Amino acid sequence: MQAISRRSLVKVAGTGFALTGLAASAAAPAAASTAPRSQSPQDAVLFHSGSVLTMDPACPEASAVLVRGNRIAAVGGNELRRSAKGARSIDLRGGTLLPGINDSHFHFAQYALTRPPLTVDLGAAVTIAQMQSAIRAAVQRQPDPESWIKCFGLDLELFSAAERASLNRRDIDAVAEAHPVAIRESSSHITIVNSRALELAGIRGGEDPGVGLDAQGQPTGVLYEAAQNLVNGVVPPYTAEEHRTALAQSFGQLHRLGLTSYTEPVIGPGMGDGTGLGMDTLAVYLELARAGKLPMRVDIQLAPVGQSGGRAAQFRDFLDAWKAPSGIDGRWLRIESVKAFADGLDDPLNTGGDSPEERRQELFDIARTVHERGFQLGVHVIGPDDTGITVEALLAAQAQNTRPDPRHYLIHGYWIGKDSLRAAAQGGIGLNMQPSFFVRGVPPTVPGRALLPYRSALDAGVVAMASSDAPVAAPDWREHVALLATRRNLDGNQTAPEQKIRLVEALGCYTSRPAWQNRAEQWKGTVSVGKVADLCVLDRNLLRSDPARLPQAEVVKTMIDGGFVYEA
Repeated sequence: MQAISRRSLVKVAGTGFALTGLAASAAAPAAASTAPRSQSPQDAVLFHSGSVLTMDPACPEASAVLVRGNRIAAVGGNELRRSAKGARSIDLRGGTLLPGINDSHFHFAQYALTRPPLTVDLGAAVTIAQMQSAIRAAVQRQPDPESWIKCFGLDLELFSAAERASLNRRDIDAVAEAHPVAIRESSSHITIVNSRALELAGIRGGEDPGVGLDAQGQPTGVLYEAAQNLVNGVVPPYTAEEHRTALAQSFGQLHRLGLTSYTEPVIGPGMGDGTGLGMDTLAVYLELARAGKLPMRVDIQLAPVGQSGGRAAQFRDFLDAWKAPSGIDGRWLRIESVKAFADGLDDPLNTGGDSPEERRQELFDIARTVHERGFQLGVHVIGPDDTGITVEALLAAQAQNTRPDPRHYLIHGYWIGKDSLRAAAQGGIGLNMQPSFFVRGVPPTVPGRALLPYRSALDAGVVAMASSDAPVAAPDWREHVALLATRRNLDGNQTAPEQKIRLVEALGCYTSRPAWQNRAEQWKGTVSVGKVADLCVLDRNLLRSDPARLPQAEVVKTMIDGGFVYEA
């Protein structure tokens, strides 16, 4: 185990950008099916001869499930065959049926737009030479020198210390002098550009915070945090057609993983169009939802300000002007929450203000502003001390203006302490952590605090969820659940073994508890009679398998709203 560093915090911070909002009703009306189907709503399907892990405490296990139309009609044993005449029969062959997987913190549009061919994938590059080779190939494919070369996935942690320190615009200039090039590092907290991109963005010196400078005071091409927006403003945004194509291709990848729901944790004007996080992305989601072509259940969080934080006045102005979109089925596209930043890695409580006291007060004012307007608030917070202050801010907002069940929650909070967990449980505050960042490597430590304290959180009564934060990390929930159930990652490193939770509890972090975050537990998240038929089938009995081998389990079927969207 190693002591935590600023760089480690940057990596685990993810793309935890700014804020979001829309106060629609928590209980969505009964909805007609709008998901693409391989069968009509009148069809019936009987799953039998397997292990059904329902995530429903009233009936935790079964061996058969009957689906009629888009609803779960019965849950029980193989006796259901007698009442399922005419239904399509699916033999689970001893495999496991789960509720559909819900990745409750997944920058999906950015993930889709950062896949080839729209974006150059630098995820495999571990040296400057390998990075240059991929960029050189992209330049050769694009002869127009006015065209931007957009790259994503470069992981600087994989570079040697010397190359990591020396990497700058000239390394890119060597293979792409005429084309402007922008490389979004995998953490999404750093963008590296060449000289042509600096020129187009008008970046010439150190007048802007976050612009890396060399010994002569000239820009290195390395842009940190909010300084990335200086380039985001000149990079041509993806077209609506590119958005639609990228999303359509990537929806299928989620279906193959058994995902049926996810939360986009920042979409809005504060992030800038062309990033997969701006209002152009929201427009595509709205278009798909209104046309009944959204093949996943999506929660959107709107971002009025950028990832460097903001002031309560900005939240107020944005939320007061926000108009809820019309013509949307809330069971397919929900926009009801706001996201705020409560730490900035170098500076605690990364909200507006010149001193820690002013920033702390600003956080309390942001929480109050969002809470008073009826929105759910998700707060990005990593620093252990900042986590406690954030819980205080959320509790203060509720005390000043009592609302029934606001369901505010912490995002990240990897080292939250037991006192804060008890306070969060009493205040109905949830916790959404990302095991994804720790499935490889040596996990970082904070003295006196347990990393990913799921056992403590569940014992305290906190609604604890798990998510990927993709594309900052891989969206493979199987690896994340295995880590929570074994506390050993894929490299064999152990993390706080006393925080181990049962496999079924870990699966609940990706199914039933995210439905709570979505305010949807009445109609999804468990395999229960009357709920929507969003289901995931795996090829083995998980309860009879070593949890450490869960990453090898294959998803063989995914059903959304009663229709199959994936069958192996």
